[in-house]
Amino acid sequence: YVALSELSDEVLFLIQIVKFMGVKVEYPIVIEVDDAGAIFLANNKALGQRTKHIDTHYHLTREYVEDEIIKIRYVKTDDNTSDVMTKNDA
Repeated sequence: YVALSELSDEVLFLIQIVKFMGVKVEYPIVIEVDDAGAIFLANNKALGQRTKHIDTHYHLTREYVEDEIIKIRYVKTDDNTSDVMTKNDA
């Protein structure tokens, strides 16, 4: 969830740069994630004993989803191209 939040911040930063260059941005920006728990937390405001320790900064991803700036889509771990260099292929 923390990594998703960091990515969301980076996406918003890149959107600002692209807009500054005069390029039209189409929303929502789709982010593919292989962590079902992170997707659940980003799409739901349910806070309980297990999530109350998460810093409020990381919950900004929820606002981005609610404002339809980003859309989070599940992708199977084997199909996640961003994991190519992070997983051991043994």
